[in-house]
Amino acid sequence: MLSEVLGFGEDTHPEVHEGIDLLRVKLCAEPSICGTKNSKCDLEEEAQELELQNEDSNVIQNDLFEINN
Repeated sequence: MLSEVLGFGEDTHPEVHEGIDLLRVKLCAEPSICGTKNSKCDLEEEAQELELQNEDSNVIQNDLFEINN
């Protein structure tokens, strides 16, 4: 969809694809609303993963800021 509909090709806009990949990871880490997720919740492990993802997110945001300025 990013490439075909919005025109953000992976070769020309890799930062957009990286941001969407990060969003997918964060959404997949969220608990299931209807409770169908097979994995049990490990809050300590998830907190560590989110800290790493936030660091990655900050790097991506800084890169986007530098590109736009």
